[in-house]
Parts: sequence; structure tokens; C-alpha cells
Amino acid sequence: MTIFSKQSNDTKNIGTINTSERNRGMDIHQLKQRIDASGKKLVSLGNEYIKSKDETAARKVLVKMFGEISQQTLLLGEQNAQMDRNQKGLK
Repeated sequence: MTIFSKQSNDTKNIGTINTSERNRGMDIHQLKQRIDASGKKLVSLGNEYIKSKDETAARKVLVKMFGEISQQTLLLGEQNAQMDRNQKGLK
């Protein structure tokens, strides 16, 4: 897709967006929703950890928390990569 700018009677090409690049993977909005959901899940797991009655239960919740943190880190990396792809597509 080509972007044009029209100033008075002149039309000039100001850039090209590679739509196949833009549509690769999830878009920023989907990633943000998944990251927000992950953050809420971490808060819930944190509350569950605080309420743990014994060490075994607390350790199980910590394992879940570390798994969720790992997933959230992957999502943030993908969001960063998608933002880079979007920015390169606009140049």
C-alpha cells in the first residue's frame, strides 16, 4: 500500500507500507490485551500466594507465577518486535 500526500495540486509519494509485514503475527492491540490479562493473572496469583497456608502451597503458586512472568516476557518481546516491524513499514 502506498501513502500519498496531496498539497495544493501536487501529489507526491511519501512512503510505502508493506501490508504483509504489518499483518504478520498478532497486532499491537491483541498483544496489549494479552499482556494486560497476564498482569491481572499475576495480581491474582500474588493474592493467592499471600493467602497460602503452608510452604508447599506457596511454592506451587510461585511456580505458576514464574510461568506467567515468562509468558508475559515473551508477549512483551513480540509486542516490541511488532512495533519495530510497524515502524519500518511506515518509513
